Amino acid sequence: MPNLHHIARRTFVKQTSVAVVGAAFFSKSKICAAETSTHRQATGVRIGEVTDNSAIIWTRLTSAPTRRIVETPDSPEDKATAKLIEGACPGAPGQVRLRYGTHPELKRAVATDWMKVDANTDFIHQFALSGLKAGTVYYFAGETKGEDGKTNGELRGEFQTAPLAQNPSNLTFCVMTCQGYPDRGHPDGHAIYPAML
Repeated sequence: MPNLHHIARRTFVKQTSVAVVGAAFFSKSKICAAETSTHRQATGVRIGEVTDNSAIIWTRLTSAPTRRIVETPDSPEDKATAKLIEGACPGAPGQVRLRYGTHPELKRAVATDWMKVDANTDFIHQFALSGLKAGTVYYFAGETKGEDGKTNGELRGEFQTAPLAQNPSNLTFCVMTCQGYPDRGHPDGHAIYPAML
């Protein structure tokens, strides 16, 4: 197991992003952002309910591209609002869309319509993708716009659809529940994350 004290934060986040942000059931799933990204999707994306011809991709527009990284008192007397606590990812109104396809550079990608998100949706939209090919790696880019219409950076990822039922194959998956944020063993999560990939 790697020594977590010597892994760069960005490397750790990239290598463990799927374990942290989603329940993608196929081993080729991953999510990444550009080094200087302004994607404004601090909570990442979730890839779920993947079948041989469909998947759901969950997106959330946030006010910043990263979670709030500030040490705050952890006591019952602390009156900090949810937006001010360590790890907070406040939502933001605007629009989200998804581009996806089978080419890594998203050539000839399908683009969804821009979908409005606001406090009524918790700044979330789920894209239900259908008509996908079985056993195929799909690449996607989650894009966002603020209320001013200005486009932010994108958050890219990939996942693999399930094989056809008549074509059994091996698969690896991980099931998770609450992560116990205050009890994490590393600033970016738990030491188990790399082994979960």
